Amino acid sequence: MHDSPLTAWADALEATIASLSSHWVDRVAVLAETASTQDAAWVMCGARGGLLLVAGRQTAGRGRLGRRWTDDRGLGLAMTFVIDPAPLGAAWRGRLALAAGLAACLAAERAVGGRDDFRTFGLRWPNDAVERATGRKVAGVLVEVRDGLAIVGVGVNVLQGADDWPDALRGRAASLRECGATCARLDAATLVLHAMHDALAMREGDLAGAAHRADTLRGTRRTFTHDGRAFTGVVEAISHDGGVTLALDGGGRATLPPETTSLVHA
Repeated sequence: MHDSPLTAWADALEATIASLSSHWVDRVAVLAETASTQDAAWVMCGARGGLLLVAGRQTAGRGRLGRRWTDDRGLGLAMTFVIDPAPLGAAWRGRLALAAGLAACLAAERAVGGRDDFRTFGLRWPNDAVERATGRKVAGVLVEVRDGLAIVGVGVNVLQGADDWPDALRGRAASLRECGATCARLDAATLVLHAMHDALAMREGDLAGAAHRADTLRGTRRTFTHDGRAFTGVVEAISHDGGVTLALDGGGRATLPPETTSLVHA
């Protein structure tokens, strides 16, 4: 499996952007190494949306709610989009997180089998792409807001093998390679770029429908924390803005917002 040199990435990704005629990304930056693509993208974007930043190695990345997401061996894909969210409407944050999570699932599906049916991978609320058969995480998304711009990080496990996972992630994480894909990291970046384009172009109802098909939690009993409280019940639906609706164990329903809610992992 040949991993293209980083010097070729910018031209290849810019050519992809040109072919998509995208209005939300218009330039590319590639770094050999950075602590966090989120922080580096903000510094480099000049307070203007449209930047895609990709790093060969990320040494101090972060995930949602302060969790760590690091790929200091250069086997995964670390990329951040800086997006002007104004065209997405008032509930843009949840919608953008949902679209980015769907894009990660779509990119993984296309890497393995060229499909869009969410057969191999699904979306574990709010925005983790997981292997359906095992629940192992292959990609994650982080959406942050700075001065009215959305900083959207996408991390994808691409080339890792069984011996590359630390003990804490064994059995919990998987790479595209382990799931049967033969793509290199530049291929994965191109797939994510295409999938983000497709997801952001979806109408509200289509986005909700895709999330419904991709969802791996619907019908399962789960516990979430929100506003210092635990909510346990059966997951009924994921809304177009990323909220999760539960049929609570004690009766009644609760719809929890994506920004301040966390899934409790068993």
